[in-house]
Amino acid sequence: MSEYRIGEFAKKLCVSQDLLKHYEKYEILSSTKKGPGGYRYYDFRQSPRILFSRQLQNWGFSLKEISRIIKGISCAETYDMLSGRLKVLKEDHGVLFWHIRYLESLCSLLERVESGNFHGQWFVQNTEPCLFIPHTNGYDFLPDNKNYRALQRWITLQGITKQAAVISNIKSDKPALTHGFTIPAEAARELGLGESRHIDTIGGGRSFIYNSTLPDRTDIDSESFVRRLMNNPMDIAYKHNFELRDSALVITHFLSSDDKGLARHRELIFSIV
Repeated sequence: MSEYRIGEFAKKLCVSQDLLKHYEKYEILSSTKKGPGGYRYYDFRQSPRILFSRQLQNWGFSLKEISRIIKGISCAETYDMLSGRLKVLKEDHGVLFWHIRYLESLCSLLERVESGNFHGQWFVQNTEPCLFIPHTNGYDFLPDNKNYRALQRWITLQGITKQAAVISNIKSDKPALTHGFTIPAEAARELGLGESRHIDTIGGGRSFIYNSTLPDRTDIDSESFVRRLMNNPMDIAYKHNFELRDSALVITHFLSSDDKGLARHRELIFSIV
């Protein structure tokens, strides 16, 4: 039976020499040392084992786990390990799907910003409901936040969850501002992010949407910030006789810079009664 030195064996199998050494360290394969230089030689019959191990690695198994499988475990144990990985891969696939979807929308948004077709643009359309989890009140963290466990995962999944704020009492002289994170209700269902009773469902149905790009400022108070955001869309809503519900969702999508400095690009969503 043919034997190959490590370099040739790795090349034939399209893997690195370091990978073969790692496999040997975890007893996934073995070599013999021959000649005065102590070169490693591998038996051709180990090829299927290496290819199978690469398959398991691509599914996310550790070398320690692969070593167990390669050495031989029962069908029931193999099933348990494979079904466990399948569950993880399905979850990862769901996460990647929503990351891709949001990145596509961001690229489209930035193209509109660059072409001058974003700020001040508005439209009315049906929207899907979102979930909102509070994080800060105005410009300070919420005291004794009962959402802490849920928040950990929401923050970890930013890029699917989005920085947002809810402005309540929008028709009053002093609307209230709560910052947090939002996610489409559909994504929340798929990823299991709606388990906290402190999470609110926002929007859905016929909505007035206003696109806003404003200079990035941290030197103004919460009330001034809300006023800057709301003046133009509220004027438009009044002019067109939109009867709005008493809260608005503000999604902060991204920021970019030009010769005037940093600016944040936001979407304001008002549910129409």
